[in-house]
Amino acid sequence: MPHSLTVKKIDGKPGKVYYPLQVNQIAKPTPGPNELLVKLSAAALNHRDLFIRRISTPASPLSIPSSPMGTAPSSLLGPAPPPLSCTSLSS
Repeated sequence: MPHSLTVKKIDGKPGKVYYPLQVNQIAKPTPGPNELLVKLSAAALNHRDLFIRRISTPASPLSIPSSPMGTAPSSLLGPAPPPLSCTSLSS
């Protein structure tokens, strides 16, 4: 079963307490139209996660998953994805 990493709300003043990280089991999502499901094999915590744990920014919802960066060896496309294209940035 897949997992997510979120921040758990505890008593304390925002900016003065580090909210603990919590591992959650979640149901495997099914990608919808124009969506991509990515299976991460590794994820990294960064400064964004630190700021969220301290609630030191105005828009720090506790429900968003942590670790926005990671490595993914496999993925699953939802039905009827649009064609993918690459654009060259060189002139």
